[in-house]
Amino acid sequence: MTMERTYTVPLRKDIISAPRYKRAKRAVRAMRTYLKRHLKTDEVRIGRFLNEHLWSRGIKNPPTKVKINADVRDGIGRAELPGKPLFPPKKEEKPAEAAKAEVAKAPEAPAAEPAPKVDKPAEPAKTPAREAHPVAAKPPVGKKALRKELKAEKPAA
Repeated sequence: MTMERTYTVPLRKDIISAPRYKRAKRAVRAMRTYLKRHLKTDEVRIGRFLNEHLWSRGIKNPPTKVKINADVRDGIGRAELPGKPLFPPKKEEKPAEAAKAEVAKAPEAPAAEPAPKVDKPAEPAKTPAREAHPVAAKPPVGKKALRKELKAEKPAA
């Protein structure tokens, strides 16, 4: 027998005692311990919307109290925000034999032709001003060496 309950979970004491960069994590942990205590179960699952609400303002500033709906089924406690589904319907899985039969019946599709290769455009040519500049064409080697090179390349006046 299951009974859905509504709780207002106080998180402020647990959050304030944690450093700012761990507060949302601590809020999730405090939520779990609160639910374990009140639902009297060892396994607790926090719903997607509740988790998003706890993290909505970032890691440093989670909400200080949260109103939730909680329920226990098969020894597993679940919690979610009010108005959201506690136990979402499970997806129906096909039996393994039926899935294998469907795969065997499906005809193989002809192999698609590979897309033609596109040649890369040629690299743009270097501008003549860049090639003509003596320092730009050579790798840097140091201030003193560059000064010597520039002095040697300058025509004497």
